[in-house]
Amino acid sequence: MPRGKTNSANIRRAAVLLYLLGIGAGICVALPGPAPARADDGEAGIAMGSVEFKKSDAISMEKEDLFISMDKVKVAFDFKNNSDQDYTTLVAFPLPEQSCYEDECESVDGRKYNLQHDPWNGFNVAVNGKKIAFQKEVKAWAGATDVTALLAKYSVTLAGGMAALGQIEKLPDMAKSELAAAGAIKTCALDEEATPQAQSPYCPQWRIAEKYYWQQTFPADRITHIEHSYAPVAGSGEFFGFYAEDKNLKDYCIDGATQAAIQNEYDRKQKIYEKNPVNGASYEGGFNTIGYILKSANTWMGPIKDFHLTIEKPKRNTYFHSLGMGVQKTFLSTCFDGLKKTAPGKFEAWRQDFTPDTDISMIIYYE
Repeated sequence: MPRGKTNSANIRRAAVLLYLLGIGAGICVALPGPAPARADDGEAGIAMGSVEFKKSDAISMEKEDLFISMDKVKVAFDFKNNSDQDYTTLVAFPLPEQSCYEDECESVDGRKYNLQHDPWNGFNVAVNGKKIAFQKEVKAWAGATDVTALLAKYSVTLAGGMAALGQIEKLPDMAKSELAAAGAIKTCALDEEATPQAQSPYCPQWRIAEKYYWQQTFPADRITHIEHSYAPVAGSGEFFGFYAEDKNLKDYCIDGATQAAIQNEYDRKQKIYEKNPVNGASYEGGFNTIGYILKSANTWMGPIKDFHLTIEKPKRNTYFHSLGMGVQKTFLSTCFDGLKKTAPGKFEAWRQDFTPDTDISMIIYYE
């Protein structure tokens, strides 16, 4: 397996790089049709059973206050109806897609994806301080093809991973051919050695896209306050050092100095670990990735007038100290520009009249 390999969800790029030491999506308006996407609210509509986004010419986003950590994403919006009439529309909140190729989709606290548990990641929404009911759309995408109904047709779990592979292996050949033609399965290696005996032609190749949505009335010429929170779904990977084609370097804007710092810390831990190996002869670092969709905010009228972002790094892990390896160091990198350290482990950015042209993604290395 290449060093630094990830089984993370498909998390989009965001525009700064932070080097942190362990010691010290928004809402949109929706429309019908396929639109795999986690994120800012937007105005929406429904057709053919799918939620999509449409442009609002009456409602503006006056303020967005976004908080992202490994444990929780919280976001608060102030919307203004700029017309002289009450405005009712479908509002949707898309979550970042989850790729379920090698492992079952899994949230950061270990809960498995399950359509029967709604919401599985603790999503909730409040309007003007009162919690409201909402609906949930779950779609499975193979490339640009919606394979949700096809998987349901053959009773294949959307969670992917080995559970889905086992179900697919038991299907008749005609069903397997139909899944392959749709791009939902392909041959893959089931172990790191990729031996012919450990390959399967039935590996899941779809992504899960979730949207939460509800009917919302915006009173004329008034502010409506909407809040969301949920436990994010973090991608994860093992880290044994950087390699030449490591996509993380580009995808998360890791510059040379930070790359060297991460690698040096890994090498230092490896030397200590070799003297006192635990569960193997090689020290294993790791990383997590988190994403948040910002661009769906562009479905509202005009830019985000007042945008505030807070990123909080994870707390230290005492496991390393117990092995005599010193305090764990945490390295966080994101391409989002303008972040400033405002407290230990806390970084913030402010924008006025902000029109997002990319989404937020960040990576956290643990060494």
